[in-house]
Amino acid sequence: MKVFIFGGTTEGRLAVEEYIKKGDEVTASVATEMGEEELHGLSAKILVGRLDEQGMKTVIDGYEVVIDATHPYAAEATRNIKKACADLGIAYQRIERDTGYSGSLPSNYFEVHSHGDAADYLKTVSGNILLTTGSKNLSDYSSLEPERLYARVLPTAEALSLCEVAGIPKSHIIAMHGPFSTELNVAMIRQYDIEHLVTKQTGTVGGFPEKALACIDTDTELVVVKNG
Repeated sequence: MKVFIFGGTTEGRLAVEEYIKKGDEVTASVATEMGEEELHGLSAKILVGRLDEQGMKTVIDGYEVVIDATHPYAAEATRNIKKACADLGIAYQRIERDTGYSGSLPSNYFEVHSHGDAADYLKTVSGNILLTTGSKNLSDYSSLEPERLYARVLPTAEALSLCEVAGIPKSHIIAMHGPFSTELNVAMIRQYDIEHLVTKQTGTVGGFPEKALACIDTDTELVVVKNG
């Protein structure tokens, strides 16, 4: 069977591995070179680069099934994949990540609906802020004092460029690839004197437990964006 997989997350690699083991002909699409590295060594055809709906139609035409293993918050990509599959009559399957968390949370926990709401709230408090929500939404925080902002992003040219656009000081950019342990999160919080850590509810795979526990250990406020 010819299978096309839109990846970009841990689930993407697992899906590619699963279909290869079944003996299927697998093509995987990832947005960045970082995503390509995640699939290194697997016997699948890899396409690199962001695609719009028309681009998706072009690359999936002729496949029997399309697997959507994109990031849980990549809503636009999922919409485009669904539409492209519907227009071409190709079977569509979505791999959902469990973003639930039933573990301990810090006493100073604050939940907001959007990045804009998070920025508005952070204007009312003082102290340094560690942004761990990725690079795409950094501009939502550009109205805050730059000296307060520390951004942890992937070590890619695109992410660094978005940091620059958002006005993040170069010395405040932490370009690293996870996963991040509780201990490493604690070390970063202490190193940069962080008082507020901003994250999305990404579940176990996305490192949410390690962030929550680090905030408990350091008495740091955890600001969670529900709709990131």
